[in-house]
Amino acid sequence: MLYCKGLSRFHKFLGIKFRIKLKPKHYKKVGIIFGSKDGIGNRIFGLMNVLNYFTPDELDIFWDDKDWVPAKFCDLFDTDFKTKIVEYNDIKRFNEATREFDLIIEKPDVCLKTFNRKSLGLKYDKINKKTFSKYQQNFQCLKPKAELTEKINQNTPKDDFTALQIRNAVDWEDFGRNEDLNLFVSEMNKLENKGAFYLSAMEEKVGAVLRNKYKGQIFELENKNYKSMQDAVCDLYIMSKAGKAIYSFGSTFGELAFWLRKDMQQVVIVGSQKKWINKKKLKKNKK
Repeated sequence: MLYCKGLSRFHKFLGIKFRIKLKPKHYKKVGIIFGSKDGIGNRIFGLMNVLNYFTPDELDIFWDDKDWVPAKFCDLFDTDFKTKIVEYNDIKRFNEATREFDLIIEKPDVCLKTFNRKSLGLKYDKINKKTFSKYQQNFQCLKPKAELTEKINQNTPKDDFTALQIRNAVDWEDFGRNEDLNLFVSEMNKLENKGAFYLSAMEEKVGAVLRNKYKGQIFELENKNYKSMQDAVCDLYIMSKAGKAIYSFGSTFGELAFWLRKDMQQVVIVGSQKKWINKKKLKKNKK
């Protein structure tokens, strides 16, 4: 069995650590261990990398449903991949089931990679159309759970709309990642034909501020539960229906909505990495 992290295998020789990058190759049985702190976007991009690189006949996944994503994969998505997906939510059961597998990958890369390892992460509509079409195919095999489809259809604005994803929340605030809401407002005002906006936010107060500023133009999931993963998936697929989008910098959630669409969205990104705080430095300062 090969045991790898990301899309690489690590070796030690004379105390020196070596990294060997894996190349695309077919394996019959592959296992994935997703990190408990990985969000939906990170997990799905990791899944897509493994499907693209290794084309397994069977893919067993350890999907933690107790921490950052408190829902099972099978409760959020239906799939029609050529690969059989088997889900485990208990790491011991996963380890037992995959003991004889060809390849186990812990925390697969969350940046979508081409077969020559070029990163497509967070590039959105800067990707050429041929590349987009090539790597977008598996995303079309990932469907929202059937019982979520009606909710998605009912909450999708009837007229043309712009997807608006604002990632601001407490977990990002600690790392300097939250952006001033006025930056999003500025981009909204630049649109020539300002119609409806479908908002995906992580806090209710964001919607309240914007609805006060844009009367009748801000749409959100009705009776949204901001902690519900099912409602998050509804947001994803509604945003993917928009031809234009304004997304938070660095968020794989908006990026996933972009890839779930059959053709390319026109995307504007709000924010940058300038204010981001390194996690390691933050831990040192707290000691």
